[in-house]
Amino acid sequence: MYSEEKAIPFFIPEDIGTASAFIRSDRGGKQMLEVQTMRLSTFLKELDSVDLVKMDVEGAESLIVKDLVETSTISKVKNHYIEYHHNLKTDKSSLSSFLKDFENNRYSYKIRGSFRNQKGRRFQNIFFHFFREK
Repeated sequence: MYSEEKAIPFFIPEDIGTASAFIRSDRGGKQMLEVQTMRLSTFLKELDSVDLVKMDVEGAESLIVKDLVETSTISKVKNHYIEYHHNLKTDKSSLSSFLKDFENNRYSYKIRGSFRNQKGRRFQNIFFHFFREK
């Protein structure tokens, strides 16, 4: 999934048995694959509602959520479970705008993350459950 339909680079480590592939070369491995993407919003447009979307899209989550907001398909989903990649390399923090997209669409959320010290690593994986109160 991505914010548009096109071929994008996907970087994988030389040790293919690891799970550290990413859409950015500074976070993934050195080997690049070209992958064809599709928009989640295109799929959601065809449905009345969806109970759950689980998103672990290796750095594309903000782009995909922006697309869901722009296409007014974000609210078709009752529950979003998202792994958010925070503080990637020198990126400016954008967590507040990510959360705002859900808050503006009447979602509440639960957060899970870790503060353990990972030598030389500034990034943090944060897990969100976005839901609407009944």
